[in-house]
Amino acid sequence: MIFLLPLSALLAGCTLYERVFGAEIAHAHIYDALWFHTLWGIVLVCACMEGIKRKIWKHPLIALLHAAFVLIAVGYAFTCYHATSGKLHLRSGVTATHYFTDDLRVKVLPLPLTLKEVVFTSSEDPEAYSIISCNQIEEEKLGVNSVLEINHHRFYQSALDRDGKGVNLTIIHDPIGRWLSHFGFYLFIVTAILWMGSRFWNKCRKKKFTPIEVKTTPTSRTILVISSFVAAFGYYAFFKKYLTQGFAPLISIQDTIHVLTLLLLTATIPLTPYFKSKKIIYISQIILCTSISYTILFNNNIQTSIPQILNSPWLFSHVVLIIIAYSLFTLCALIALATFVVKNVPAYQRLTTLSRNLLAPAVVLLCMGIIIGAIWAGSAWGNYWQWDPKEVWALITLLLYCIPLHRNLKGGLITTRQYHIFMLAAYLSVLMTYLGVTYLLGGLHSYG
Repeated sequence: MIFLLPLSALLAGCTLYERVFGAEIAHAHIYDALWFHTLWGIVLVCACMEGIKRKIWKHPLIALLHAAFVLIAVGYAFTCYHATSGKLHLRSGVTATHYFTDDLRVKVLPLPLTLKEVVFTSSEDPEAYSIISCNQIEEEKLGVNSVLEINHHRFYQSALDRDGKGVNLTIIHDPIGRWLSHFGFYLFIVTAILWMGSRFWNKCRKKKFTPIEVKTTPTSRTILVISSFVAAFGYYAFFKKYLTQGFAPLISIQDTIHVLTLLLLTATIPLTPYFKSKKIIYISQIILCTSISYTILFNNNIQTSIPQILNSPWLFSHVVLIIIAYSLFTLCALIALATFVVKNVPAYQRLTTLSRNLLAPAVVLLCMGIIIGAIWAGSAWGNYWQWDPKEVWALITLLLYCIPLHRNLKGGLITTRQYHIFMLAAYLSVLMTYLGVTYLLGGLHSYG
Protein backbone atom coordinates (compact mmCIF):
# COMPACT_ATOMS: atom_id res chain seq x y z
CA MET A 1 0.00 0.00 0.00
CA ILE A 2 3.03 2.29 -0.31
CA PHE A 3 1.57 3.92 -3.45
CA LEU A 4 -1.47 5.33 -1.60
CA LEU A 5 0.38 8.30 -0.12
CA PRO A 6 1.99 9.56 -3.36
CA LEU A 7 -1.28 8.90 -5.20
CA SER A 8 -3.12 11.06 -2.67
CA ALA A 9 -0.54 13.82 -3.11
CA LEU A 10 -0.96 13.63 -6.88
CA LEU A 11 -4.75 13.95 -6.62
CA ALA A 12 -4.39 16.94 -4.30
CA GLY A 13 -2.14 18.57 -6.88
CA CYS A 14 -4.73 17.87 -9.58
CA THR A 15 -7.38 19.84 -7.69
CA LEU A 16 -5.00 22.79 -7.36
CA TYR A 17 -4.25 22.55 -11.09
CA GLU A 18 -7.98 22.66 -11.80
CA ARG A 19 -8.39 25.69 -9.52
CA VAL A 20 -5.71 27.59 -11.45
CA PHE A 21 -6.42 26.54 -15.04
CA GLY A 22 -10.11 25.59 -14.92
CA ALA A 23 -12.10 22.36 -15.03
CA GLU A 24 -12.05 21.99 -18.82
CA ILE A 25 -8.27 22.10 -19.09
CA ALA A 26 -7.88 19.85 -16.02
CA HIS A 27 -10.12 17.21 -17.59
CA ALA A 28 -8.32 17.44 -20.94
CA HIS A 29 -4.80 17.23 -19.48
CA ILE A 30 -5.41 15.02 -16.45
CA TYR A 31 -8.71 13.30 -15.69
CA ASP A 32 -9.53 12.27 -19.28
CA ALA A 33 -5.93 11.75 -20.36
CA LEU A 34 -4.53 8.33 -21.23
CA TRP A 35 -1.59 8.66 -18.78
CA PHE A 36 -3.98 9.22 -15.87
CA HIS A 37 -6.07 6.17 -16.74
CA THR A 38 -2.90 4.13 -17.24
CA LEU A 39 -1.71 5.17 -13.80
CA TRP A 40 -4.92 3.91 -12.23
CA GLY A 41 -4.56 0.69 -14.18
CA ILE A 42 -1.06 0.22 -12.71
CA VAL A 43 -2.43 0.92 -9.23
CA LEU A 44 -5.17 -1.68 -9.77
CA VAL A 45 -2.66 -4.32 -10.95
CA CYS A 46 -0.36 -3.60 -7.98
CA ALA A 47 -3.30 -3.86 -5.57
CA CYS A 48 -4.34 -7.21 -7.08
CA MET A 49 -0.77 -8.54 -6.81
CA GLU A 50 -0.62 -7.40 -3.18
CA GLY A 51 -3.90 -9.21 -2.52
CA ILE A 52 -2.54 -12.40 -4.07
CA LYS A 53 0.65 -12.04 -2.04
CA ARG A 54 -1.36 -11.77 1.18
CA LYS A 55 -3.61 -14.71 0.13
CA ILE A 56 -6.67 -12.53 0.52
CA TRP A 57 -8.98 -15.35 -0.59
CA LYS A 58 -8.57 -16.89 2.85
CA HIS A 59 -10.83 -14.07 4.11
CA PRO A 60 -13.89 -14.26 1.80
CA LEU A 61 -15.59 -11.03 2.89
CA ILE A 62 -12.35 -9.04 2.61
CA ALA A 63 -11.76 -10.59 -0.81
CA LEU A 64 -15.26 -9.61 -1.97
CA LEU A 65 -14.77 -6.04 -0.77
CA HIS A 66 -11.64 -5.71 -2.88
CA ALA A 67 -13.25 -7.56 -5.80
CA ALA A 68 -15.98 -4.90 -5.76
CA PHE A 69 -13.34 -2.21 -6.31
CA VAL A 70 -11.92 -4.19 -9.23
CA LEU A 71 -15.37 -4.43 -10.83
CA ILE A 72 -15.96 -0.70 -10.35
CA ALA A 73 -12.59 0.12 -11.92
CA VAL A 74 -13.14 -2.21 -14.88
CA GLY A 75 -16.64 -0.80 -15.33
CA TYR A 76 -15.24 2.73 -15.36
CA ALA A 77 -12.71 1.67 -18.02
CA PHE A 78 -15.53 0.32 -20.20
CA THR A 79 -17.46 3.54 -19.68
CA CYS A 80 -14.47 5.65 -20.75
CA TYR A 81 -13.48 3.63 -23.83
CA HIS A 82 -16.51 1.61 -24.90
CA ALA A 83 -19.60 3.70 -24.10
CA THR A 84 -21.33 5.80 -26.74
CA SER A 85 -22.62 9.24 -25.85
CA GLY A 86 -24.33 11.86 -27.94
CA LYS A 87 -26.79 14.72 -28.15
CA LEU A 88 -30.36 15.01 -29.35
CA HIS A 89 -32.36 18.18 -29.85
CA LEU A 90 -36.15 17.86 -29.75
CA ARG A 91 -38.77 20.46 -30.55
CA SER A 92 -42.35 20.26 -29.37
CA GLY A 93 -44.46 18.04 -31.62
CA VAL A 94 -41.47 16.89 -33.71
CA THR A 95 -40.43 13.21 -33.88
CA ALA A 96 -36.73 12.30 -34.02
CA THR A 97 -35.27 9.03 -35.31
CA HIS A 98 -31.50 9.75 -35.24
CA TYR A 99 -28.99 11.48 -33.00
CA PHE A 100 -25.41 12.73 -33.23
CA THR A 101 -22.65 11.11 -31.18
CA ASP A 102 -19.93 13.20 -29.56
CA ASP A 103 -17.60 12.35 -32.45
CA LEU A 104 -20.26 13.63 -34.92
CA ARG A 105 -21.45 10.26 -36.18
CA VAL A 106 -25.13 9.76 -36.92
CA LYS A 107 -26.77 6.87 -35.09
CA VAL A 108 -30.31 5.53 -35.08
CA LEU A 109 -32.37 5.94 -31.93
CA PRO A 110 -33.64 2.69 -30.40
CA LEU A 111 -37.17 4.09 -30.92
CA PRO A 112 -38.51 7.31 -32.47
CA LEU A 113 -39.02 9.97 -29.80
CA THR A 114 -41.49 12.83 -29.74
CA LEU A 115 -41.46 15.83 -27.42
CA LYS A 116 -45.03 16.49 -26.35
CA GLU A 117 -44.43 19.52 -24.14
CA VAL A 118 -42.12 21.20 -21.63
CA VAL A 119 -43.72 21.79 -18.24
CA PHE A 120 -42.39 24.44 -15.84
CA THR A 121 -42.97 23.83 -12.14
CA SER A 122 -43.61 27.49 -11.25
CA SER A 123 -42.71 31.03 -12.22
CA GLU A 124 -40.39 31.43 -9.22
CA ASP A 125 -38.72 28.04 -9.65
CA PRO A 126 -37.22 27.65 -13.15
CA GLU A 127 -36.96 23.86 -12.86
CA ALA A 128 -38.78 22.12 -15.66
CA TYR A 129 -39.37 18.66 -17.05
CA SER A 130 -40.14 17.32 -20.50
CA ILE A 131 -42.93 14.99 -21.56
CA ILE A 132 -41.51 12.45 -24.01
CA SER A 133 -43.47 9.79 -25.93
CA CYS A 134 -42.49 6.91 -28.18
CA ASN A 135 -43.94 3.67 -29.50
CA GLN A 136 -43.51 1.64 -26.32
CA ILE A 137 -44.56 4.33 -23.84
CA GLU A 138 -47.37 6.83 -24.06
CA GLU A 139 -45.75 9.43 -21.81
CA GLU A 140 -42.57 9.66 -19.79
CA LYS A 141 -41.46 12.58 -17.62
CA LEU A 142 -37.85 13.55 -18.17
CA GLY A 143 -35.99 16.01 -15.95
CA VAL A 144 -33.46 16.34 -13.15
CA ASN A 145 -33.28 13.02 -11.26
CA SER A 146 -35.70 11.57 -13.80
CA VAL A 147 -34.15 9.49 -16.57
CA LEU A 148 -35.67 7.74 -19.58
CA GLU A 149 -34.15 4.34 -20.46
CA ILE A 150 -34.92 2.48 -23.69
CA ASN A 151 -32.97 -0.61 -24.79
CA HIS A 152 -29.92 0.27 -22.66
CA HIS A 153 -29.95 3.85 -23.97
CA ARG A 154 -30.35 6.40 -21.19
CA PHE A 155 -31.74 9.86 -21.95
CA TYR A 156 -30.96 12.83 -19.68
CA GLN A 157 -32.38 16.32 -19.96
CA SER A 158 -29.41 18.68 -20.27
CA ALA A 159 -30.83 22.05 -21.38
CA LEU A 160 -33.99 23.80 -22.53
CA ASP A 161 -34.56 26.14 -25.47
CA ARG A 162 -35.07 29.77 -24.56
CA ASP A 163 -38.65 29.77 -25.80
CA GLY A 164 -39.49 26.76 -23.63
CA LYS A 165 -40.58 24.65 -26.60
CA GLY A 166 -37.50 22.53 -27.10
CA VAL A 167 -35.08 20.42 -25.12
CA ASN A 168 -31.54 19.12 -25.49
CA LEU A 169 -31.02 15.53 -24.40
CA THR A 170 -27.81 13.70 -23.56
CA ILE A 171 -27.82 10.06 -24.67
CA ILE A 172 -25.54 7.43 -23.11
CA HIS A 173 -25.30 3.83 -24.30
CA ASP A 174 -23.11 1.97 -21.82
CA PRO A 175 -24.62 -1.43 -20.97
CA ILE A 176 -21.34 -3.19 -20.05
CA GLY A 177 -19.65 -0.44 -18.03
CA ARG A 178 -22.83 0.49 -16.19
CA TRP A 179 -23.62 -3.12 -15.34
CA LEU A 180 -20.11 -3.84 -14.05
CA SER A 181 -19.91 -0.62 -12.04
CA HIS A 182 -23.32 -1.00 -10.44
CA PHE A 183 -22.69 -4.65 -9.66
CA GLY A 184 -19.47 -3.55 -7.94
CA PHE A 185 -21.33 -0.80 -6.07
CA TYR A 186 -23.98 -3.10 -4.64
CA LEU A 187 -21.49 -5.92 -4.01
CA PHE A 188 -19.42 -3.58 -1.85
CA ILE A 189 -22.43 -2.26 0.09
CA VAL A 190 -23.82 -5.72 0.86
CA THR A 191 -20.41 -7.20 1.68
CA ALA A 192 -19.48 -4.20 3.84
CA ILE A 193 -22.63 -4.61 5.92
CA LEU A 194 -21.91 -8.32 6.39
CA TRP A 195 -18.26 -7.64 7.23
CA MET A 196 -19.02 -4.97 9.84
CA GLY A 197 -21.72 -7.19 11.32
CA SER A 198 -19.33 -10.14 11.56
CA ARG A 199 -16.63 -7.95 13.18
CA PHE A 200 -19.08 -6.69 15.77
CA TRP A 201 -20.38 -10.20 16.48
CA ASN A 202 -16.88 -11.65 16.86
CA LYS A 203 -15.83 -8.89 19.24
CA CYS A 204 -18.94 -9.34 21.35
CA ARG A 205 -18.50 -13.13 21.40
CA LYS A 206 -14.75 -13.28 22.14
CA LYS A 207 -14.10 -10.24 24.25
CA LYS A 208 -14.28 -10.61 28.00
CA PHE A 209 -15.90 -7.45 29.18
CA THR A 210 -14.44 -6.06 32.36
CA PRO A 211 -16.24 -3.20 34.02
CA ILE A 212 -14.36 0.09 33.96
CA GLU A 213 -14.36 1.91 37.23
CA VAL A 214 -15.92 5.31 36.75
CA LYS A 215 -15.56 7.84 39.52
CA THR A 216 -18.21 10.51 39.29
CA THR A 217 -18.26 13.92 40.87
CA PRO A 218 -21.01 16.54 41.07
CA THR A 219 -19.30 18.40 38.20
CA SER A 220 -19.05 15.32 35.98
CA ARG A 221 -22.66 14.37 36.65
CA THR A 222 -23.79 17.90 35.80
CA ILE A 223 -21.86 17.90 32.50
CA LEU A 224 -23.25 14.46 31.64
CA VAL A 225 -26.84 15.58 32.28
CA ILE A 226 -26.35 18.78 30.26
CA SER A 227 -24.73 16.87 27.38
CA SER A 228 -27.56 14.33 27.30
CA PHE A 229 -30.17 17.09 27.36
CA VAL A 230 -28.48 19.06 24.56
CA ALA A 231 -28.12 15.89 22.46
CA ALA A 232 -31.80 15.03 22.93
CA PHE A 233 -32.86 18.57 22.07
CA GLY A 234 -30.54 18.53 19.05
CA TYR A 235 -32.24 15.43 17.67
CA TYR A 236 -35.63 16.98 18.39
CA ALA A 237 -34.67 20.15 16.46
CA PHE A 238 -33.33 18.10 13.53
CA PHE A 239 -36.42 15.93 13.10
CA LYS A 240 -38.79 18.85 13.70
CA LYS A 241 -37.08 20.77 10.89
CA TYR A 242 -37.16 17.60 8.77
CA LEU A 243 -40.93 17.23 9.18
CA THR A 244 -41.59 20.95 8.69
CA GLN A 245 -39.55 21.23 5.48
CA GLY A 246 -40.56 17.87 4.07
CA PHE A 247 -36.94 16.99 3.26
CA ALA A 248 -33.80 16.32 5.31
CA PRO A 249 -32.00 19.50 6.52
CA LEU A 250 -28.69 18.40 5.04
CA ILE A 251 -28.14 20.78 2.13
CA SER A 252 -26.06 23.52 3.78
CA ILE A 253 -22.83 23.70 5.77
CA GLN A 254 -24.76 24.80 8.87
CA ASP A 255 -27.09 21.80 8.63
CA THR A 256 -24.26 19.32 8.26
CA ILE A 257 -22.29 20.94 11.10
CA HIS A 258 -25.34 20.46 13.33
CA VAL A 259 -25.54 16.76 12.45
CA LEU A 260 -21.77 16.28 12.73
CA THR A 261 -21.51 17.83 16.20
CA LEU A 262 -24.65 16.03 17.30
CA LEU A 263 -23.21 12.65 16.34
CA LEU A 264 -19.90 13.49 18.02
CA LEU A 265 -21.65 14.49 21.24
CA THR A 266 -23.73 11.32 21.15
CA ALA A 267 -20.55 9.24 20.76
CA THR A 268 -18.53 11.00 23.48
CA ILE A 269 -21.09 10.32 26.22
CA PRO A 270 -20.65 6.50 26.33
CA LEU A 271 -16.92 6.82 25.54
CA THR A 272 -16.21 8.83 28.69
CA PRO A 273 -14.87 5.80 30.68
CA TYR A 274 -12.07 5.31 28.11
CA PHE A 275 -10.52 8.64 29.04
CA LYS A 276 -8.40 8.57 32.17
CA SER A 277 -8.19 12.36 32.14
CA LYS A 278 -11.84 13.36 32.23
CA LYS A 279 -11.00 17.02 31.58
CA ILE A 280 -10.33 16.25 27.90
CA ILE A 281 -13.71 14.64 27.29
CA TYR A 282 -15.57 17.23 29.37
CA ILE A 283 -14.01 20.14 27.49
CA SER A 284 -14.92 18.41 24.22
CA GLN A 285 -18.51 17.95 25.36
CA ILE A 286 -18.80 21.60 26.40
CA ILE A 287 -17.51 22.71 22.97
CA LEU A 288 -19.92 20.35 21.18
CA CYS A 289 -22.86 21.49 23.31
CA THR A 290 -22.03 25.11 22.48
CA SER A 291 -21.83 24.32 18.76
CA ILE A 292 -25.16 22.46 18.78
CA SER A 293 -26.84 25.26 20.73
CA TYR A 294 -25.53 27.78 18.20
CA THR A 295 -26.86 25.82 15.21
CA ILE A 296 -30.26 25.42 16.91
CA LEU A 297 -30.56 29.13 17.73
CA PHE A 298 -29.09 30.66 14.58
CA ASN A 299 -29.83 28.07 11.89
CA ASN A 300 -33.56 27.66 12.39
CA ASN A 301 -34.59 29.07 9.00
CA ILE A 302 -37.14 26.86 7.28
CA GLN A 303 -36.65 26.24 3.56
CA THR A 304 -39.82 25.69 1.59
CA SER A 305 -38.11 24.41 -1.54
CA ILE A 306 -35.05 22.39 -2.44
CA PRO A 307 -32.95 22.45 -5.62
CA GLN A 308 -34.30 19.82 -7.96
CA ILE A 309 -30.95 18.03 -8.17
CA LEU A 310 -31.06 17.51 -4.38
CA ASN A 311 -34.63 16.26 -4.41
CA SER A 312 -33.57 12.64 -4.39
CA PRO A 313 -34.07 9.68 -2.04
CA TRP A 314 -30.28 9.20 -2.16
CA LEU A 315 -29.63 12.53 -0.39
CA PHE A 316 -30.21 11.35 3.19
CA SER A 317 -28.16 8.14 3.04
CA HIS A 318 -25.33 9.76 1.04
CA VAL A 319 -24.85 12.71 3.40
CA VAL A 320 -25.53 10.89 6.69
CA LEU A 321 -23.10 8.05 5.97
CA ILE A 322 -20.32 10.47 5.12
CA ILE A 323 -21.05 12.63 8.18
CA ILE A 324 -20.93 9.55 10.43
CA ALA A 325 -17.58 8.63 8.87
CA TYR A 326 -16.27 12.17 9.46
CA SER A 327 -17.51 11.95 13.06
CA LEU A 328 -15.53 8.76 13.62
CA PHE A 329 -12.42 10.30 12.01
CA THR A 330 -12.86 13.29 14.31
CA LEU A 331 -13.01 10.97 17.32
CA CYS A 332 -9.81 9.29 16.15
CA ALA A 333 -8.15 12.70 15.91
CA LEU A 334 -9.36 13.66 19.40
CA ILE A 335 -8.09 10.34 20.75
CA ALA A 336 -4.74 11.00 19.09
CA LEU A 337 -4.57 14.37 20.85
CA ALA A 338 -5.53 12.72 24.13
CA THR A 339 -2.70 10.18 23.86
CA PHE A 340 -0.18 13.02 23.98
CA VAL A 341 -1.59 14.05 27.36
CA VAL A 342 -2.36 10.68 28.96
CA LYS A 343 0.56 9.25 30.94
CA ASN A 344 -1.19 6.17 32.29
CA VAL A 345 -0.18 3.13 30.21
CA PRO A 346 -3.46 1.15 30.52
CA ALA A 347 -5.45 4.26 29.56
CA TYR A 348 -3.12 4.87 26.61
CA GLN A 349 -3.61 1.30 25.41
CA ARG A 350 -7.39 1.57 25.75
CA LEU A 351 -7.42 4.76 23.69
CA THR A 352 -5.24 3.19 20.98
CA THR A 353 -7.47 0.11 20.83
CA LEU A 354 -10.56 2.30 20.63
CA SER A 355 -9.08 4.36 17.78
CA ARG A 356 -8.16 1.24 15.80
CA ASN A 357 -11.66 -0.16 16.33
CA LEU A 358 -13.23 3.06 15.04
CA LEU A 359 -10.99 3.24 11.97
CA ALA A 360 -12.42 0.29 10.01
CA PRO A 361 -16.12 1.28 10.23
CA ALA A 362 -15.19 4.90 9.46
CA VAL A 363 -13.40 3.90 6.23
CA VAL A 364 -16.21 1.55 5.21
CA LEU A 365 -18.93 4.13 5.89
CA LEU A 366 -17.06 6.80 3.95
CA CYS A 367 -16.69 4.42 1.02
CA MET A 368 -20.39 3.52 1.18
CA GLY A 369 -21.29 7.21 1.23
CA ILE A 370 -19.11 7.87 -1.82
CA ILE A 371 -20.62 4.89 -3.65
CA ILE A 372 -24.19 6.00 -2.91
CA GLY A 373 -23.25 9.46 -4.18
CA ALA A 374 -21.92 7.84 -7.36
CA ILE A 375 -25.16 5.89 -7.86
CA TRP A 376 -27.09 9.12 -7.32
CA ALA A 377 -24.92 11.01 -9.84
CA GLY A 378 -25.37 8.25 -12.39
CA SER A 379 -29.14 8.39 -12.05
CA ALA A 380 -29.17 12.21 -12.19
CA TRP A 381 -26.92 12.99 -15.19
CA GLY A 382 -25.49 9.72 -16.42
CA ASN A 383 -21.92 10.03 -15.16
CA TYR A 384 -21.33 8.61 -11.71
CA TRP A 385 -17.89 10.20 -11.27
CA GLN A 386 -16.97 13.66 -12.61
CA TRP A 387 -13.70 14.34 -10.74
CA ASP A 388 -15.29 17.28 -8.97
CA PRO A 389 -12.91 18.77 -6.31
CA LYS A 390 -15.01 17.48 -3.42
CA GLU A 391 -15.20 14.03 -5.01
CA VAL A 392 -11.45 14.01 -5.46
CA TRP A 393 -10.78 15.11 -1.89
CA ALA A 394 -13.22 12.52 -0.54
CA LEU A 395 -11.20 9.96 -2.50
CA ILE A 396 -7.96 11.39 -1.05
CA THR A 397 -9.39 11.05 2.47
CA LEU A 398 -10.39 7.45 1.74
CA LEU A 399 -6.93 6.58 0.38
CA LEU A 400 -5.12 8.17 3.32
CA TYR A 401 -7.15 6.35 5.96
CA CYS A 402 -6.73 3.08 4.05
CA ILE A 403 -3.01 3.28 4.87
CA PRO A 404 -3.33 2.67 8.65
CA LEU A 405 -6.27 0.33 8.02
CA HIS A 406 -4.18 -1.98 5.85
CA ARG A 407 -1.16 -1.58 8.07
CA ASN A 408 -3.33 -2.79 10.93
CA LEU A 409 -3.55 -6.12 9.14
CA LYS A 410 0.24 -6.36 9.47
CA GLY A 411 0.35 -5.24 13.08
CA GLY A 412 -0.16 -1.49 12.70
CA LEU A 413 2.31 1.27 11.99
CA ILE A 414 5.76 0.77 13.48
CA THR A 415 4.74 2.37 16.79
CA THR A 416 1.44 3.47 18.24
CA ARG A 417 2.87 6.98 18.52
CA GLN A 418 3.40 7.05 14.75
CA TYR A 419 -0.12 5.74 14.30
CA HIS A 420 -1.63 8.62 16.30
CA ILE A 421 0.56 11.20 14.55
CA PHE A 422 -0.65 9.85 11.21
CA MET A 423 -4.28 10.02 12.34
CA LEU A 424 -3.81 13.68 13.22
CA ALA A 425 -2.17 14.43 9.87
CA ALA A 426 -4.80 12.50 7.93
CA TYR A 427 -7.54 14.49 9.64
CA LEU A 428 -6.39 17.55 7.71
CA SER A 429 -7.80 15.89 4.59
CA VAL A 430 -11.19 15.58 6.34
CA LEU A 431 -11.15 19.30 7.12
CA MET A 432 -10.14 20.07 3.55
CA THR A 433 -12.88 17.86 2.12
CA TYR A 434 -15.56 19.16 4.45
CA LEU A 435 -14.74 22.89 4.56
CA GLY A 436 -11.70 23.69 2.44
CA VAL A 437 -13.15 22.57 -0.90
CA THR A 438 -16.31 24.61 -0.40
CA TYR A 439 -14.50 27.86 0.38
CA LEU A 440 -11.27 27.43 -1.60
CA LEU A 441 -11.83 25.20 -4.63
CA GLY A 442 -15.57 25.37 -5.41
CA GLY A 443 -17.17 22.91 -7.82
CA LEU A 444 -20.47 21.07 -8.03
CA HIS A 445 -20.48 20.38 -4.27
CA SER A 446 -19.72 23.93 -3.17
CA TYR A 447 -23.22 24.24 -1.68
CA GLY A 448 -22.40 21.83 1.16
